[in-house]
Amino acid sequence: MGNPLRPNEENPDDFWLPGLTRPPLLLELSPSASCKVALQYLTRFLPKLAPPPHHTMSFPIRALSILAVAVTLVSFAPRTDAATLVYPRSQTLGGWNERVFTSTWTDLEPDVKNRISTDVNGDLRGFSAPTHTTWLTSPTFVLEAGEISIASIYLIGGADSAPTSVAGISAEKSASGWGGIGLRDSLGNFVLTYSATTIWQPVTFTAEALAPYVGQTLRLDFISMNHNSDFLYVNRPISLEGTLTSIPEASTFFQIAGLLSCGLAFRRRA
Repeated sequence: MGNPLRPNEENPDDFWLPGLTRPPLLLELSPSASCKVALQYLTRFLPKLAPPPHHTMSFPIRALSILAVAVTLVSFAPRTDAATLVYPRSQTLGGWNERVFTSTWTDLEPDVKNRISTDVNGDLRGFSAPTHTTWLTSPTFVLEAGEISIASIYLIGGADSAPTSVAGISAEKSASGWGGIGLRDSLGNFVLTYSATTIWQPVTFTAEALAPYVGQTLRLDFISMNHNSDFLYVNRPISLEGTLTSIPEASTFFQIAGLLSCGLAFRRRA
């Protein structure tokens, strides 16, 4: 976006966003834009923290403003939680996303069920919806050394070959449609797939098979493009070695920090 701040023509000590007639609030911007704006506030104003006599803003208020910028930057920093990620039996989707096709494939909000469901034991069902492709995807994670394991699945392998990318996932099911498990990278390519006929057996992606992809950002997918009414069932728990990554939502505190940092203007006395 280039330099998002510009001098205010009326007062060169004020820096606002182009096209705005007031200082921006960080909560109005995307996380990346917020960080850029806040960084430039820090770069410009931190050396001026000592209160020159011609400024009306007191030293404590100016210090609070600088601190608020720093706190807001922390609030938008990506957060990581490294562990063995285990998704147990549950009546929810465990934070996973069902994907639906409109004009493109789109994630529903985590745990929102459209066609995918859970049975009384907390296992994953609903892949047998008759017409539309069913797709459940994990949260994004950075793969670490180790295995990916699924407690057990029931899968009747389709005749069609496995897709190599998201572009190969059709919106509608067919009699020969592929189904199974896919490990998908951040570019939408499937680096590993599994679609062998499996009757209530565990499935494991071994550490050796996964070794080339350690350190990559991935998602684990369960997909059915086959309209067979008994094509795919998935039993949990599902476990993998990975670092779950997320960007936290701004809390009220951080919204206030953004307000303080970008809403307070440094103006010269007339």
